[in-house]
Amino acid sequence: MSKQTMWLIFAGLAALTAVPLIYLGLQSNSSAYIFTGFGLFTLGMIVTPVMRLCVKQK
Repeated sequence: MSKQTMWLIFAGLAALTAVPLIYLGLQSNSSAYIFTGFGLFTLGMIVTPVMRLCVKQK
């Protein structure tokens, strides 16, 4: 498996993990869950554009 594929899988899992954390944070008024969820979601969404701009095309 290539590094690019592994990064994309990581990004997808980070985005999927973020949604329940944001939900739990909003339900329990816990800012730690909210910020962690938004951080993971942002990380998951930024990986693909960064890879497209920075990684050399084969």
